[in-house]
Amino acid sequence: MTKSVQPSLAFAAVITLVMTALTAIPSPAEAHMSIHCKPENGRREADPIVTNDAPVPSAHLHTFLGNSVLDEMANPNTAVYADLVGKATTCSNIADSAAYWFPTVFKAGVPLPIDGQTNYYRDWDNDQEDVNSPVQAFPADARLVAGNGNATRPQPGYVVSWGCGEFSGRNGAYADPVAAACHKATGTRVQLTSRINFPSCWDGLSNSHEKGNTADFSGTHAVKQHYAYPQNSSGQPVSGNTAVKCPAGFAHKVPKLVMVQRFDYQGSGRNITISSGDIHSMHSDFWNTWVQPDFERAIDRCITTTIKDHSHGFPGDCGPDPNGNNV
Repeated sequence: MTKSVQPSLAFAAVITLVMTALTAIPSPAEAHMSIHCKPENGRREADPIVTNDAPVPSAHLHTFLGNSVLDEMANPNTAVYADLVGKATTCSNIADSAAYWFPTVFKAGVPLPIDGQTNYYRDWDNDQEDVNSPVQAFPADARLVAGNGNATRPQPGYVVSWGCGEFSGRNGAYADPVAAACHKATGTRVQLTSRINFPSCWDGLSNSHEKGNTADFSGTHAVKQHYAYPQNSSGQPVSGNTAVKCPAGFAHKVPKLVMVQRFDYQGSGRNITISSGDIHSMHSDFWNTWVQPDFERAIDRCITTTIKDHSHGFPGDCGPDPNGNNV
């Protein structure tokens, strides 16, 4: 005789299978890469994306990090993709030979020391079905400038925000260092922190063949925009967990790149200035000169993954984060 299964036990078995399947999917906080970089390689009055091929000085002072070649060149503006890809980097993942830079931040006219710098690559919509809507790596030689270096008023929070560190009680998002008011923070680790979010939808085209301003995306809208921020259900651009789709014409889903700078500063923000001008003009540049096959592998291992682990079993790619620093 076949022994029947009690309904309660059968139901419990189904629930167990469902829960097992769900826990195999990474949570939003897990589906990311965290690339820690030396806070700065150097500072130059150059911008290899916006003032490409121009003599120096060509721009306001920028703080460079990641790829080490630009800081060593007599004129960083003359760099081409082949000069940078696969070369030395000060980032934790040696395949990340990308170049990153942002306007230099000052306290009372003196460059503000940087306590730490992390580049987060995330699945921007926290998609729980990544195999059906996968994130793809930024294409090789992509050049993006997130934030408006000409801004004279607060930028949208989905682009630029400030805070005093995640353990400070004033993590943000605030419009500027004055609004962040880090002198009011009471946490154990107070650090003036800037966050710049890059767009994460791509139309499949590039401006990298141009001269002068070679950006594929610019917060000043000075170029043909080949990237866009995702949208929420109301069609408004966002960068956080409410994103649900890319706008029309931008069908390729790339990672949400967040550049996070943590400065050694606990003051009111009133003595903070930025080399690009107005206090609201914060922005960042990203030139994708990663070793592209390794970049694509890291995206697969760290974002489009079903392994439940912060580093997904690949800390060299995904970046272990023992201090729990998340944004």
